[in-house]
Amino acid sequence: MKRLLCLTLFCVAPAAFAGGEIVALSPQAASALSGKVVTVTRHVRPQLRAAPPAKRKSGLQGSSDWTSDDALLDGGWKIVSENQVPDPADIVERELVPVLAEQYGFTVKQAPVWFNQNENGKDIVKPRIKLEGDYLLDIESKSWNLAQDRGDRHKYWTAYSVKVELVDRVTGKRISTARCDANNAGHPAAPTRDALLEDGASLFRAAMASHAWACVQLLAKDQFALPENRVAATPRELYDPLTAYALSRRVPTAVGTPAN
Repeated sequence: MKRLLCLTLFCVAPAAFAGGEIVALSPQAASALSGKVVTVTRHVRPQLRAAPPAKRKSGLQGSSDWTSDDALLDGGWKIVSENQVPDPADIVERELVPVLAEQYGFTVKQAPVWFNQNENGKDIVKPRIKLEGDYLLDIESKSWNLAQDRGDRHKYWTAYSVKVELVDRVTGKRISTARCDANNAGHPAAPTRDALLEDGASLFRAAMASHAWACVQLLAKDQFALPENRVAATPRELYDPLTAYALSRRVPTAVGTPAN
């Protein structure tokens, strides 16, 4: 019955949208990929920005809930390191790259090349690593966030952003580029911070995985013009993990309280 309620009343489709203009893969560029070699490049993930636990209002004039950037990043680092939260871009690479290779007939180098950052924050290839192949398929997590709801400071939402580019390795020309932004802001089953981070941050991990899957669907369609259903569908348990959590815990939501 809970599953029926989720399907008919409470579930919210994963929200993902283009963060800026998409340069889609043209038919001519797609044809040119056949028989070529593509190297996947990856980047060190950005630091998670995590809002702190909600504070009780002091009632003092001039009191503020403002949190410094350093505090947001420190809180995020603790969450990721203590719970071994993976980079959501892992899902984007795993689900998108093999399908693109099969669809457009190119070969993928066996392992991705990882970029480091130098002291100025610019990406550099790891020492003794040489970029090879005809094209580079660059996948980079741009940001991820654990944010406090403005309307209810005890509720939290998550967001994730990933950028994917196809680049001609020799000329450096960008053949296709897109950024996907995904979030669950305003979700009727918005959880507390404790709920997101309990059990090894299992709900937070599921929310981030849901964002990544939503971006897989968007990039497959809007950037790479893949046929409908060419990439795998978002796993049922990751379609709307916030509602699934609320149903499993009988947590009241903005649209009602789940019933048996």
